[in-house]
Amino acid sequence: MGEFAALVDGVQVIAAVGDATQALVMYDMATTPFGTIRAADRYVVAGGRITANQLVFDTSRLGA
Repeated sequence: MGEFAALVDGVQVIAAVGDATQALVMYDMATTPFGTIRAADRYVVAGGRITANQLVFDTSRLGA
């Protein structure tokens, strides 16, 4: 992930929603080699701490 992070030129948040138990952030990442890549990041919260995290990338621009 660190190598990929170095390729990111900027991030634009599209939407962020949540409640007391979970949150979801959808954003576009601008990259030089791949163009814009969309991602969604879900967080689960319990006891005031993040207990789970799911990150999903739209990899269609990567040829995956």
